[in-house]
Amino acid sequence: MSNDHFSRRADEFIAMVRAANLKASTEVNLCYHCVDEYGNPVAVFKIPLTPTITLHGMGNSPAARAFVASEYRNTIVLNINSLVRGTPNHPIRIDGGPCFPVTVKDYSLDIIQPDE
Repeated sequence: MSNDHFSRRADEFIAMVRAANLKASTEVNLCYHCVDEYGNPVAVFKIPLTPTITLHGMGNSPAARAFVASEYRNTIVLNINSLVRGTPNHPIRIDGGPCFPVTVKDYSLDIIQPDE
């Protein structure tokens, strides 16, 4: 895959995150679709993109909740940009993935609302 493909995927995922009704309990996972060094598909694995944000000193005011929600969404967007947009076209080891190098062929994004 080309970097153009991964840039388009990043843009698509960012639009999904911006459109989602994110809550503190929402899970956002980046799903990796990879192959091994011989071109054999590797089981899809997920990396969580959701941060843990703790805010001290602002209480539970609407402004504090809005700030945390904004930082939550922005951190997920930054994670997408750093992980997807610059995906190399050669085998790499991925933290949280298989114990051997893989080549990323594509990604998908899971947004899971526990209430749904």
